[in-house]
Amino acid sequence: MKNTNKEISHRLEKFGQWNGIIGPLIIGLGVLISALGYEGVQGQRYNLLNHFVSELGELGISDLALAFNLALILGGLFNTGFMIYLAFQVKSWTRYPLLILGSLASIFGALVGIFPMNLLDQHLFVALTFFDLGLLVALVYSLIFLFGKNHPFPRWLAIPGLFNTAAFVIFTNFPSQFEEGVDFQEGMAGLLANRPDFIPLALMEWIVILGIIAWFLILGIFLVFRDRNSKRI
Repeated sequence: MKNTNKEISHRLEKFGQWNGIIGPLIIGLGVLISALGYEGVQGQRYNLLNHFVSELGELGISDLALAFNLALILGGLFNTGFMIYLAFQVKSWTRYPLLILGSLASIFGALVGIFPMNLLDQHLFVALTFFDLGLLVALVYSLIFLFGKNHPFPRWLAIPGLFNTAAFVIFTNFPSQFEEGVDFQEGMAGLLANRPDFIPLALMEWIVILGIIAWFLILGIFLVFRDRNSKRI
């Protein structure tokens, strides 16, 4: 019975570790597939220099929007599992607020796939909530890695987390792309109808998303290899 419980516990731990690799890879694959198949209303190909991330999931415009949206949902579920596992690597009471914070951030990331740009009001709410929560997750874990003692993570893992924190801060405080007094939806419609070759906010959004994908992968790979190395000793 003890061996069975130990085996189940070990499998759950492995699953938690691999969530941090599987989740971002699913999202990355969904992004790649939908971007390669994208053709805008003017026949343009997808370009991260002047297209926003969510445009990949816009139904009726993005030919493979379903692949992008499903990848966000499925990848978000794996990311939620990883956030739960990651929180329990912190051996103090802070694991519980970390669990709630990380899980909510991943869930709102998944909700972006449920509420694509076609449902703009709901989409903006879940997307902006994800960015706000993601900023807090990256910042808090970075500080824990730097100054905390009750965890297995080396301090250098704070570097990608702080990079993401800075990217989130810049993105969420980015200067408005529209003239003063212009409604967001109206301004966005005008911007995309007369799409310039370079939209700084779109590129900044991509830096945030790619940074989060990379950060999850780094953490997941570290935990998997830490577990393997500990068994060899």
